[in-house]
Order: sequence, then structure tokens, then C-alpha cells
Amino acid sequence: MQLWKGVAEVPARIGASVVTLGNFDGVHRGHRAVLGVVVDAATSRGLTSVAVTFHPHPIAVLFPDRAPAELTSLAQRLDLLSATGLDAVLVLEFTREFAGQTPAEFVDSVFVGALQAAVVVVGEDTRFGVRNSGTVQTLVDLRDGRGEIEVQSCSLPVRMVKVEGFRQKVVRFTTDIPYLTKWGKPLLLGPGSILDAHTKDEFVLKKDLDEAVRLYEDLAKKLLGA
Repeated sequence: MQLWKGVAEVPARIGASVVTLGNFDGVHRGHRAVLGVVVDAATSRGLTSVAVTFHPHPIAVLFPDRAPAELTSLAQRLDLLSATGLDAVLVLEFTREFAGQTPAEFVDSVFVGALQAAVVVVGEDTRFGVRNSGTVQTLVDLRDGRGEIEVQSCSLPVRMVKVEGFRQKVVRFTTDIPYLTKWGKPLLLGPGSILDAHTKDEFVLKKDLDEAVRLYEDLAKKLLGA
């Protein structure tokens, strides 16, 4: 997988691409559902599959006192994104100046100018541009005059239920057991793990938080021979 840190590193001859956008912290199964659509669409059309992500987290820049604890470092996030089969990831530095871009400016500079996007695949709750003013419908509206860009919106294949403080508890849990790894990667964040990165900000998938953590602790004891 290629890594581009900023639009200046994107090759001029990248060719048409299938693109998605998100923070992708944890690369949970909702993320992977969208990324799978990107990879499949790019493969079937002979295009380049690209995920656009941000660093640092936008909230950490705009509202540092409300910034959520990160489930993954940037390096871990890139490893997990690579495992999805993507051809490339574009990491954009998130600054206050960057946050001031209108949705149209973002689309023109990133999707059209740098990535030559033929298809844009996003989750139905995607927001981008100044004050999160850009939506899926904004992408559809902005296609005029920008070539034949196809916009696909994906809904999560699972029911999400809110659990307050889940992200913080997960981060504390992984910090308390830093050696709980398998094949060199945190089990908590790996596909097929008990929690399977079941997070989306403060959301978990179906399972009750305490039950999920109990199961995970049982697994930890088995792995550690306790």
C-alpha cells in the first residue's frame, strides 16, 4: 500500500481512483464495510483504491478539551487500513486553516485535483468541509462541472447502540494490558477479535460493554496462561 502525506505526494499520473473519506480510528467493521466497497469497485474497474484520512483528529485541533482518546495511533491505523487491500492512503494534516475549507474547495483540491476521483464512496453520516457542512448530498450536488464522478453512500451493516464512555474505557483497558498482542498487533483492534474494534466514537455493536470486556479478559487470561 502506498502512503501519501499530503496532496503534494500524490503522483501526477495516479489515474482515475475510487476514494473514501474518514478518520478511521480503530478501523472497525463499519469502516471495513465501506472500505470493502471501495476496494471491490476499484478492482472491478481497474482503478486505484484510496482512503483519505486526517491527522491529528479534527476534534483534537478544533476542540482539544473535548478530544476523544485515540483507539489507534496513526501507525496502527495505517497497518489496519493496509490489511483491507487498499492501494493507497492519503493522510492530510488537519489544521485550523484546513478546517476552513468549504466543501467545494475540499472536493476540488483533494478528490478532483489530487486523486482524479471517478467514484467517491462514503458512509451515510459523512461530514466534511468547514463546520462539517458537507454531506453526501453535497457531494452529489458538487458533481456538476467536475466530470463524471459517481457518489455511493453506504449504510452500516450492523445496528449501533450508544454506550457512554466506551472509547475511554477501551483505551484504559488496552493501556492496562499493553502486552496483550498476537502476531504483533493488538487483539482488541484486529478483525475477528472479541471486541473486533466495535467502536464508532462512543458506540458498540450490539454487545453490552461489560459483557464484551469480560469476554476479552477471559481471552487474555487464556493467552497469558493465567
